[in-house]
Amino acid sequence: MSAPELAATLQAALAAHRAGDLAAASAGYDAVLAAQPENFDALYLRGMIHLVQGALDLGETLTRRALAVKPDFPEALGNLGRIAVARGRRDAAIDAWQRALRLKPEDDALRLELGRALYEARRFADAVANQTVAVLKHPDDAEALLVLGNALFGQGQIEAALAAYRRGAAVQPVHADLQHNLGLALFERQETEAAIAQYRLALSLRPGDHTILNNLGVALRGTGDLPAAIATYQQALAVAPEDAMAWNNLGVAYTESRAIDEGIAAYRRASALDPAAADPHYNLALSLLLRGDYAEGWRELAWRWQTKSFQKQKVTLAAPEWQGEKLGDGVLLLHDEQGLGDTLQMCRYVPLAAQRARVILQVQRPLVGLLGGLAGVERVIARGEAVPDCAAHAPLMSLPGVFGTTLDTIPAADGYLQADPARVAQWRARLDALQGLRVGVVWAGNPRLGGLSYDRADRRRSLPVAMLAPLALPGVSLVSLQKGEAGRQARVVAMTDWTAGLHDMADTAALVCALDLVISVDTAVAHLAGALGRPVWLLNRFDNDWRWLLGRDDSPWYRTLRQFRQSAPGEWAEVIARVAAALSDQVGAIPGR
Repeated sequence: MSAPELAATLQAALAAHRAGDLAAASAGYDAVLAAQPENFDALYLRGMIHLVQGALDLGETLTRRALAVKPDFPEALGNLGRIAVARGRRDAAIDAWQRALRLKPEDDALRLELGRALYEARRFADAVANQTVAVLKHPDDAEALLVLGNALFGQGQIEAALAAYRRGAAVQPVHADLQHNLGLALFERQETEAAIAQYRLALSLRPGDHTILNNLGVALRGTGDLPAAIATYQQALAVAPEDAMAWNNLGVAYTESRAIDEGIAAYRRASALDPAAADPHYNLALSLLLRGDYAEGWRELAWRWQTKSFQKQKVTLAAPEWQGEKLGDGVLLLHDEQGLGDTLQMCRYVPLAAQRARVILQVQRPLVGLLGGLAGVERVIARGEAVPDCAAHAPLMSLPGVFGTTLDTIPAADGYLQADPARVAQWRARLDALQGLRVGVVWAGNPRLGGLSYDRADRRRSLPVAMLAPLALPGVSLVSLQKGEAGRQARVVAMTDWTAGLHDMADTAALVCALDLVISVDTAVAHLAGALGRPVWLLNRFDNDWRWLLGRDDSPWYRTLRQFRQSAPGEWAEVIARVAAALSDQVGAIPGR
């Protein structure tokens, strides 16, 4: 084929291509390549047709041959990136698109593709940089603003993400993704009602979208409207019955509604759909433990380390994780992993572990002084201090599973910690100035220990100090044990506040041992009193934590603990009324008061 014939054949193929006649275009390009195998235009354009038709192998081969002829042709690099995306090779696509944009920075469509790929690869900083260029060039590009907002959200820059979403939604109000993601950012900022309104707007633009329905359910659950949340998750699952996340979220709503069996069934369904997902397994563990099914519950609890929240807490050591074997003179490092209450509850296993190894205990700094006297411990170090060489290690919350704990074999339920006798005597001397029954009170947890979900749980377990006013009975002296920001509220109710003298949990333990009774919401102080074997009344929320089980007013973990449970979510007034009546019965029971 002569040069003029080649040129004519190529032009005819290109005309057919533009007209949408891909068969004629392909035949023409093939004819050119048969005569001139390295013809760039025929390689590039025939490769493009293969790409459109889904023939990725042929498309990639021809595109790479075209790039061998012209390595710096941005459109071919763009196609190479699209082939890489179709093959699931996102990093290769990003590399190809970045090369293309260096050659043709004005290609806005390619920049948007790159921004999306960077975001999906969780390269949020790179995505923000890429999209900032796009938005500077086109401030009213709704798609560019969407991807910028997503990348900012991924970085945790919620305010900046909100601004990007709002700008995009102002440009294109009917853009469902912008309205939906604006709701996600509002929810992250704890503006739950505003988030719900956004989700409903997004649903009006894209009815039946299961992702939006799922997030609406999460927000409704955040308001405490569990029936509405359950109904919304069920709508999402009617659309997408294979959505494992929606099944998991439905399970959480069922569990918080105390429909435990339904929650467990939902978690099992989620795990069957996505066996590698950790959250359904972890949530299943909590429900099984709540129901008292300890054997399976402890096994499932091992999944916690694969959840997003626990990965940040995981301790990585060269030594293997302990499975209960005897180590002789080998050192076993036992370490905390969650809150102070969890450590106080689980340190009861230290004496058992000490029968099989030399135990060094690493815990939160406020507990070091108190736990130094724990039977069987060789040394106590604070979290953050250098970890000694050890033969094995174990997180404290894994020990019930290691020892095969059942409801009937929980160790040391009568108490296993002791306060310093000299400090106890000092507190008793101060308490002599108070009349009647001396009752320590705690009304709030620490909302800053965890993330957003922890904060919502803390608000359900805590109550305003003013609600404790009915406990200030004649013959009762209330004593604050409340530390932190909530402790400043102590003056609202008639009580003595000596918390300025409580510098660590050893100080608090001494005061607890000098009191007649502790009344506490579900916090570390409740565990402390139980671990000391002191009388403690637990003010428990409706959707109580797993360790307090279901339908009990006692606890197999602490024989001196008595539970006063909410009969409905948020119903503290009736709980306080029952506690006040029980407290009234105690007045005068202490001789000489």
